[in-house]
Amino acid sequence: MRILFVPNRDPDGIGDMLYSGLHKIPSVALHEFPAKQTYHATSKSRFDRARPFWLVQTWGTENVIPDLDSVDFDSYDHIIVNSPWFDPEEVFPAVIKRAAKRMVFIDGHDDPFVRRAVDVSTHYFKREILGPVDLVKWSLSMRNVKKFYFLSKYAAIHGRFNSPQVFSSRRLYPINFSVVPHEFPNNIERDIDVSLLVTPYTRFRKRFSAVFESVAKRNDLKYVSAPGNLAPTDYIKTILRSKVIVSVPGSSYDIFRYWEVPFYGRCMMSLKLPITIPNNFIDGESAVFFRGTSDFETRLIGILRGDQYEEIAKNGHVHFNRYHTDVKRAEHVLSVLKESD
Repeated sequence: MRILFVPNRDPDGIGDMLYSGLHKIPSVALHEFPAKQTYHATSKSRFDRARPFWLVQTWGTENVIPDLDSVDFDSYDHIIVNSPWFDPEEVFPAVIKRAAKRMVFIDGHDDPFVRRAVDVSTHYFKREILGPVDLVKWSLSMRNVKKFYFLSKYAAIHGRFNSPQVFSSRRLYPINFSVVPHEFPNNIERDIDVSLLVTPYTRFRKRFSAVFESVAKRNDLKYVSAPGNLAPTDYIKTILRSKVIVSVPGSSYDIFRYWEVPFYGRCMMSLKLPITIPNNFIDGESAVFFRGTSDFETRLIGILRGDQYEEIAKNGHVHFNRYHTDVKRAEHVLSVLKESD
């Protein structure tokens, strides 16, 4: 299968992870336009503080097409376009115009809106798919009303290809974050009972951080509450030292922590998310879910006191490798495309 991959220029947890997965599948002839610098880093050292650092990749440049005029659009089975935030060179309108009937649109944005690119796409993969009830709740939030207003103004600049539409008659295919596999130390002692690695920039995160610290102190737990933008080595070491790591939504429901913790072989405890996640982790088996601050303490203390965290951590790591690696994400996209051929 011949695929033209059109990345955006910014760090992209969905697109960059998908690029990595497609690159590892032998049956895919992958070409890239325009070139993205972080896919072809000669050294990762200058990206040491990148977050997440594993989105920086070191693939060669032999599959990069130098300019738009050199792209033979008719030679590709599919053209995968990643939704841009900013496109000063206006690459995307030019690509989209030439990619008619072959364009697969990857929407990795933090909101549940559907861009008008859905009108010119054969397939539309969406990261934040909410059900009708949760979509209404989300839309009634004043913070999200402001986000909608911003996106509407942004759409006026970028035209029909980025305009938000809350409802779509087209089928949406779910796609979630993942982790590009990388090496990490696995002999670190778990001497921290529970960690919360989030930057409290939303109202819920601020409220939950206060609850988290109160619960930890009341139960005499050894805990860490720190921002999620720690240096990569400190960030990974804190996860590996923790028996349980708590994941709560930020500007979106789908966050890296949800996938990183099982990848690193630790017990992930998360607020139950309302978005669509195929092959999600199983509560009490490969992860721990709570519904709010009211049952957070009961569930946390239960798994710590009963030493369940070790078994859940092992199961979560196995579940991640079975369903949620970068290659599994790429295979999911390819299977959807093949079903439609």
